[in-house]
Amino acid sequence: MFKPFKFALCAALLASLALGCSDSDNGDNETEEQTPQPSGVEVDMTESALTAADVPSVDSNTAAEWGRGVTHFGIDFMHKVEKSTNYVFSPFSLHTALSMTACGASGDTLTAMSKALYIADNANDIAKDNGAMRLNLRFDGQTEGSQFVIANRLWVDRTLQIVPDFKSHMDNEFKAPLQIVDFVNHASQVIGHVNDWVRNITNNMIKDLLLSSDVNIDTRLILINAIYFDGEWVNKFNKERTVKGEFLAKGTNKKEMDMMNNTVSVNYYEDADYKAIVMPYKGDKFSMVFMLPNENDKLASFITGMDEKVIEHITGDAKEQEVAITLPKFTIESNMSKTTDYLKSLGMEIAFSGNADFSQMASNEKLHISRVIHKAKIEVDEEGTRAAAATAVVMDKEGKAQDVKVFNADHPFAFALIHNSSKAILFAGQYTGE
Repeated sequence: MFKPFKFALCAALLASLALGCSDSDNGDNETEEQTPQPSGVEVDMTESALTAADVPSVDSNTAAEWGRGVTHFGIDFMHKVEKSTNYVFSPFSLHTALSMTACGASGDTLTAMSKALYIADNANDIAKDNGAMRLNLRFDGQTEGSQFVIANRLWVDRTLQIVPDFKSHMDNEFKAPLQIVDFVNHASQVIGHVNDWVRNITNNMIKDLLLSSDVNIDTRLILINAIYFDGEWVNKFNKERTVKGEFLAKGTNKKEMDMMNNTVSVNYYEDADYKAIVMPYKGDKFSMVFMLPNENDKLASFITGMDEKVIEHITGDAKEQEVAITLPKFTIESNMSKTTDYLKSLGMEIAFSGNADFSQMASNEKLHISRVIHKAKIEVDEEGTRAAAATAVVMDKEGKAQDVKVFNADHPFAFALIHNSSKAILFAGQYTGE
């Protein structure tokens, strides 16, 4: 599953790969815009070789608080998603892109976004917290046997004057260089090369993030986060033990699928309503939590009842246990078409309205979020997991035990890929078989 690759995120070289454009030095964005040049080249190498000295120290309480915020937001979002079909999304990617956006918000807009995202209510702390945890995640993502790539970038219309403090946060903490473009005259070219950049970062897993309908003559700024994960199981499944088996799609409909089988020692948890296993990836920095309701058709109600402490609860109380595991091989690809509606319903409607205040982002235009676009994909097989996600925020101008336990996932289940030390959910979703 794991394939070594060379991705990295240094702002300086990303800027040098800029689409024939250059960054503004003072927020005036007076540099002549050019159309993007083809990507397909490696992004810079600096952060692919982080050392411990490059990574700021984050105490366990601070990391846990940050992780709890990402997870709380992710669970809130999960409660809004349609419950009957397969889906996957990245709380971390959404949270990162929206935190970048919140750094340019002020007044009631910042208050609403801070509450929905469980972040600080000032740009300095938002940027500091995200910058420190981003570096820690990237450092952990260099562990042999698992890789985690994070990249951020801003695509700014040549007419927009970026506030210097906002640009500083993007450059220094988020490592999100500004790319100066012309949305009015070269929208289709910009869209094409944004999509190329996302495809490159996500190792071809996320394609066509933006459509032609996502950009118009009022578009002034797009903030993008893209992430990629590739991890090997500590305990791989033997492919010879993968056999056709029965899965109860949606809890009731029998379907024949490739079912993976293994009996290994993993952390196991159960209560009256569900059971869970924690499947570690090599390097011990990331894990996948699988949560299986005891009743075949109760996944929807299980997810509805989940709260932000579910991962902490499972990982804290799970005990190492010999478990006979049966899991379907699966691939899920989701285009969260209702992301904007979900976010509005979480309490940040003002950020999408004419009353939005992003005065700390741009000085010459009144901006609001017109839409948030999110795509994710996950592949789970005998070797491990590959997953990727990308989020675009489009800104428009105004207008050990004795017995063997059994974990037989032959009916719908939920999953969460987590960062072990912070317990932050990086990817989450459900598999219903449909």
